[in-house]
Amino acid sequence: MKDYLIGNNLAYVAEDERAFRHYVYGILQRMRRHGAVDHPYLDKYRKEKLTSYALNWQYDSRHFLNRKFGGSVRFPKLIGINFQATNDDMLDIAVLRREKPNCFTNYFWRYFNWPIEKNTTLFNDFIRKLFETLEEVGLVNKAPEGGGNYVINPDHIWVSKHVKHIKCSNCQSTLYVAKRDGLAEDTLCLDYKCAGTYSEEINPELNYYQQVYNRHLSPRVYAREHTGLLERGEREKLEKDFKEHPHSNSVNVLTATSTLEMGIDIGDLNVMGNANVPPKPSNFLQRVGRAGRKEGSALVLNYAHSGEPHDMYYFNYPDEMMEGEVNTPGCFLEAKDILRRHFFAYCIDTWISSSSENTLPSSIRDLRLTEGGMSSEGFVVNRIIAFIKANKNTLKSRFTEQYDEKTLPTLDRLADSLDDESFYQNIIKEFRSLTDRLYGLGEELNDYKQQEERLQPNDPAKEAIRDLIKACKKQYANIQGESLIEFMTNCGLLPNYAFPETGVKLQASVYSSQEKEDKKNNVAEPKVIELTRSASQGIKELAPGNKFCTQKFQLEVSGIPTFDWKDNLVTMRYCSKCDCLAERNTRVF
Repeated sequence: MKDYLIGNNLAYVAEDERAFRHYVYGILQRMRRHGAVDHPYLDKYRKEKLTSYALNWQYDSRHFLNRKFGGSVRFPKLIGINFQATNDDMLDIAVLRREKPNCFTNYFWRYFNWPIEKNTTLFNDFIRKLFETLEEVGLVNKAPEGGGNYVINPDHIWVSKHVKHIKCSNCQSTLYVAKRDGLAEDTLCLDYKCAGTYSEEINPELNYYQQVYNRHLSPRVYAREHTGLLERGEREKLEKDFKEHPHSNSVNVLTATSTLEMGIDIGDLNVMGNANVPPKPSNFLQRVGRAGRKEGSALVLNYAHSGEPHDMYYFNYPDEMMEGEVNTPGCFLEAKDILRRHFFAYCIDTWISSSSENTLPSSIRDLRLTEGGMSSEGFVVNRIIAFIKANKNTLKSRFTEQYDEKTLPTLDRLADSLDDESFYQNIIKEFRSLTDRLYGLGEELNDYKQQEERLQPNDPAKEAIRDLIKACKKQYANIQGESLIEFMTNCGLLPNYAFPETGVKLQASVYSSQEKEDKKNNVAEPKVIELTRSASQGIKELAPGNKFCTQKFQLEVSGIPTFDWKDNLVTMRYCSKCDCLAERNTRVF
């Protein structure tokens, strides 16, 4: 570019070849850090349409397993040298529209001590000529979208395992480059408005991960989560794999909730950590007691959140947590929901014991809910309700004998619910809701099939509709295959594990375009995930638009099913001044 520089009033740039080389090197490093490196994943984005839709396109072999860009995930910033009417924010625009400096003019000024942004036309011509020259020598290549976008040619990126740390003298930002890289040192810092210079850091202090991965024998981490959201069979399989290590790739790190707090003995566990300070000494002792059971010693880490008064109190007075009083576990027996669930369980047990012909179906499928099963006298729930009504007094008196006087007021309210039949209505309501859900999935499946029929055979959307049909069928089959007892437990008819309130269920479908290591293009069945959270947790974690992480997946909550809302919708008015609510058919409405 020497002749161009001299002929366009930029001789002072041509005279300082060393500074010019570092300037170009800095621009290339900026491109690398911003993801402006050519890759087949970017073809559609660079050559057809400069939009996030084209960037995230996944419907051909080029873009298989391409990550989703946008939102919280930064998308690659390619270099643009022309302003367009739209989508300029998708590019790292190197030229100027008016006399307002950008990072490229600022970097130029720091090298050549000249405010080139005062001459917008000159700088824009210089930048365009620079990238044309870089393209000619093969360092970058150009695609048409956005008036021309540039990326680094990956053939000119060399990866080395011999690395040195290049740190800025002012802001301490760091570049990791190959040891034979001779241009990184003395390059000006890439951070905007920082006046520092990069130089090699001698004997840099390695962070934890660098220390781990630089060891000669570095154990690989195989991590999994252990929560009550996992199905029992999967959770037990995970515990066995963690305890016995039958394979070289067996799980060696567990991220656990309180499900691992009690009743699980993992003999050779020697390190554990609490993400925050447990609520009580009993919880603390149970959790730290998981480690060191075989050797007698273990490393225990406990993190305290500076914004939590509870954590900071025990951070200052740790002995009160480690040596605090351990209270005997208890339960509020007078809680009406707990008693109601136990009473229904007692009624079912008594009904089954009364005759050898009384048995519970094993699965939801056996109830034949979509075939009018609920309306027949032989429907198992109708038979149980009829039994309770016929033996109401006996069941009440025998159940009451199990409790002390403190629970009598709650038991009286339970008896009242038998008299006004709200107890039975609550049971029927859950099974009607389940029936509506099955009908809703059936209607959704028919709707997808009709959409598929209306599409042309070569329409790309047809494949997406087929995935939705598969997921709908899988979800329907999962519901039908669910254990009847498990269903009654999850919906709050029978005693459940943790929640005294009815849970909120998350239903998710995870699609895979190809089976792992499958070379015959067999498409994997969608994985259907169903899990239940308490209402207090669900209203925060499962709101539409939120992301929920479970079982190695990050699930985005897309909406709330409303097919079973017709009996639960309430019309309200709210005050325009204080936002007080009033229901329809009340005096203040």
